[in-house]
Amino acid sequence: MKRMDLTILVEKGEDGFYVGQIQEYPPVMSQGKTLDELKENLKDALTLFLD
Repeated sequence: MKRMDLTILVEKGEDGFYVGQIQEYPPVMSQGKTLDELKENLKDALTLFLD
């Protein structure tokens, strides 16, 4: 699999969840309770978007 270097924009919401968006693919957004969970959720969202 080819490696991609991407930029993730992250904000922490009022509810304590992290919300992230991949800068190079603006429609790809997700959230997570932790930064690690957010990263995994964004990977899944990007895979779905690219398929």
